[in-house]
Amino acid sequence: MERTCILVADRHRARLFEVEPIENRHHRYRLDEKVDLVNVFSSRALKEEDGRGRGSPSRELVAPRQREDMEEGRRFAKEIVDQVRDFGKSQKLDQLIMIACPQFLGTLREHSQTLQHMFAKIQDMPKELSHLSSAELREYLERHEMI
Repeated sequence: MERTCILVADRHRARLFEVEPIENRHHRYRLDEKVDLVNVFSSRALKEEDGRGRGSPSRELVAPRQREDMEEGRRFAKEIVDQVRDFGKSQKLDQLIMIACPQFLGTLREHSQTLQHMFAKIQDMPKELSHLSSAELREYLERHEMI
């Protein structure tokens, strides 16, 4: 059986799972969470924004904030890929499935070339599933025959 690793991410959080077969009449696989990362830059920015009040930002602040958000997303994507690479070095994995909203998935792809030599197969799915629990994620992936 192929050994599979699943990455579920958004701009704020990333979780890495290893898929393990189980003997169960309801499910064929179990997702074992190996890594849970939080984007500390994004969390800090959200806290600071909450402290400023609920007023709408001025036009002068919108563009710099968007550029800052994009840069924070890129840094977080690089951190995620580094963690996947470190995990992959310690395991013999055949396949990586990356799941993220379309915009963040593109950012992850920018950094994922370093993973090409570690996995025989890399799939991606442009979906926002980071809010799902491990059990909900497993059910979704089984229902869509991803695992």
